[in-house]
Amino acid sequence: MPIISKGGRRGWKTLTMISLMYAALLAGSLSMIYPFALMLGGSLCTGYDFDDFELIPAYLRNDEALLKKRLFDKYGNQNFQSLAFQYKRDSEWINWNDIRIEKDFLQRNYAEEMKVRDEAVADWFDFKKSLPASECGLYFETDVKYYQNFLRALYNGDIASLNRCWGRSFNQFGEIQPMFPMLFEQRYCAPERTDYQDYLAALAAAPPERLQVASLREMWSRYLHKKYISPDRFKAMAVKNFSEVPVGLEPDWSEFLRVRYPLRLVTVNGVGLPAEAARRSQWMESVLQTPLSQWELNDPDSRWQSFLEAKYGDISQLNLAWGSDYPAFSSIEMSFRLEDYHDFVVNKSQYRRGYLLANYKTVLSFLTSKGRAISVTLVLILLSVGCALTINPLAAYALSRGRQSVSMKLLIFFLATMAFPAEVGMIPGFLLIRDLGLLNTMGALLLPGLANGYSIFLLKGFFDSIPRELYEAADIDGASEVSKFLRITFPMSLPILAVIALGAFTAAYGGFMWAFLTCQDPNMWTIMVWIYDFQGKATNQAEVFAALTVAAIPTMLVFIFCQKIIMRGIVIPTMK
Repeated sequence: MPIISKGGRRGWKTLTMISLMYAALLAGSLSMIYPFALMLGGSLCTGYDFDDFELIPAYLRNDEALLKKRLFDKYGNQNFQSLAFQYKRDSEWINWNDIRIEKDFLQRNYAEEMKVRDEAVADWFDFKKSLPASECGLYFETDVKYYQNFLRALYNGDIASLNRCWGRSFNQFGEIQPMFPMLFEQRYCAPERTDYQDYLAALAAAPPERLQVASLREMWSRYLHKKYISPDRFKAMAVKNFSEVPVGLEPDWSEFLRVRYPLRLVTVNGVGLPAEAARRSQWMESVLQTPLSQWELNDPDSRWQSFLEAKYGDISQLNLAWGSDYPAFSSIEMSFRLEDYHDFVVNKSQYRRGYLLANYKTVLSFLTSKGRAISVTLVLILLSVGCALTINPLAAYALSRGRQSVSMKLLIFFLATMAFPAEVGMIPGFLLIRDLGLLNTMGALLLPGLANGYSIFLLKGFFDSIPRELYEAADIDGASEVSKFLRITFPMSLPILAVIALGAFTAAYGGFMWAFLTCQDPNMWTIMVWIYDFQGKATNQAEVFAALTVAAIPTMLVFIFCQKIIMRGIVIPTMK
C-alpha cells in the first residue's frame, strides 16, 4: 500500500513536498557525480592546464587553447625564453601564464604566417635538414621518446650493450634523456664521445620538425636584454638587420662577438674550426686575438638567407612562390613561427586526440609493464569471490539449521568482529601471517578475508526466512543436508549471494593497505598498490587523476551493470 494515495497526490502541498524530495535527491546525486566528473576532466589535462579545473578542458573546444598547449609541450619551461625571443614577445611574456591569458593569440602572433604558402614551410624544412647535426638539437620536452626509441633500435634493445659503449649503468632505455643542446655557448664544440655521436646520429635521422636551430637574432636579443634594462631601448636595438653591423651599436656588437658569439661558427681567412679536438682550444684563442674585420660569420640566420638566395636567385621569384612581399633576402628571418603555425594547422586533430588519451596511455603502459599487477589482482578477485560464496553460506547455513542457543552465541561472536575497525586487526593479523610464513604470497592476501561476520549474519537472517516446510518435505524425500543446501537454500538465495559477491569483489579489488603491508615483493603487488607507486612517479597531477579514474572504472562498471541484482538483494530480504 503506497504511503500517499493517488487522490492525495493531487493537492499542491503534496506535489510541492514530492518536488522538494526529488530536488533533494537530484542535488545529492549531482554532489556525487560532480567530483568524479571533475576528476575525469582533470585526467584529460596536462601540467599546463590542470589548474583550470574545468569539466571539459579548453583545448577540446578552443583552437587557441590547443595551440598554446602544444607550444608548452614543444618548448616547455626549459625553452620558454627561446620561444619569447623567437616570437619577439620577450618584453611581454615573462612566463607561460602570460601566454595562457593572452586574447586573440592566433591573430597577434601568426597574422603574416596565415598568408604564406606551403612552399615556405617546405623550404624551411629543407634548410634545417641541410644543416650539420652538430648545429641542431632536439626540443627536449617533446622528443624524449623519439630519442629513447632511436637508441633502442640502434642497440637492438640491449641496454647492456649501450652501457658498455657509453660507459654508463642505465637499467632501461626509458631512463635516458636527450642531451640539452649548448648551441648558444661561445666555446661549445661537439664532443667525440660515443654517447654524443649517437645523439648526432639521432639528430641526423630526425624529421626536420623535431630539430632545434640556434638563431643569431635570439643570441643577440638575449645579450641586449641582459645588458639593457629599459624595454624601449632594447626593442629598438633588437630589430636591427644582422647582415651588417647594427647602426649606432658598434661597441655592443663588437663586445657581443667577443664574449658571446659561438666561435665554432667563425672562419678567419677561410679557416674554420679544426677537426682535431686537441687543436680546437688553441684555435679559439687565436680567433679571439684576431681583428673582427677578418671574421666571417656562418650563423644559421645568414645561412638561411644564403640558402634561399641560392635556390631562387631573385627575391621576386621567392615572393611569387611564397605569396610574400620581402624587399630583400636579408630581410627574411628564420621561420620559427611559421613552423609552429604550420605544425598546428596540419596536426590539430591529431594533437587533440593525443592529449585526450595521453595520460591514460601512460597509466596503462605503467600497469601492463609491471608483469604481474593485473594477473595477481585478477586471481585475487576470483579466489575472494569464490571463497565468499562458499565459506560464508556454509557457515550461515550451519547456524540457521543448528541449535538456536549455540547458533546465537556463535553469531554474537561473529558480530563482535564488526565492533572494531579493520586497522585494529592489521598488526595481529600481520604477525599471524608472518608466523605462518605466508608473507609475499597469495595466502597473505586471501586468508584474512575468507570469512566475514557481516556476510554470515546477513545470510543467516535470509536463510531463517526460508519456509521450514520446504526442508520438511526434503526430509520426507530422504534428502541430505548437502542436497537441501544445494537444491533449496542456494537457489533461493541468489540475490543476496550476488550482493555478497559484489562486496567480496570490492574488498579484493580496492584493498590497498593490507596488500601493501603483507606483500613487500613487487611481484605480488595488486593494481591498487601499483597505482599508489605510480602517484609518486607521475610527472603531474593530471596523470594521478587518470590513474584514479582507471582504478575506479571496474568498480563503477560492476555496479552499473549489477544494479538490479543489488536492488533485489536489498528488497527481497525486507519482503521476507
